[in-house]
Amino acid sequence: MIERLIDSVILIDHLNGIEKATRYVSGIDPQKSAVSVITRAEILVGFEADESDIVKSLLDQYYTFTIDKGIADKAAGLRRQFHFTISH
Repeated sequence: MIERLIDSVILIDHLNGIEKATRYVSGIDPQKSAVSVITRAEILVGFEADESDIVKSLLDQYYTFTIDKGIADKAAGLRRQFHFTISH
């Protein structure tokens, strides 16, 4: 059963060597974690082809959720409800 959806920010920080992010990523169970296809794309765009295989193997540990209009609308509603915002 999936317990968490991992955001691209935590994975980017992990891949950039941010210790706190690496501790978090190392401490979660990949079998109970997921990423969205959006997160996967956001992560992979930052790597050259010769580096992408190792990053793909990290991402492949997690279940990948597809996103459709209904899911995107629900996610926006949850973010509003719980006051989760992205700093610019």
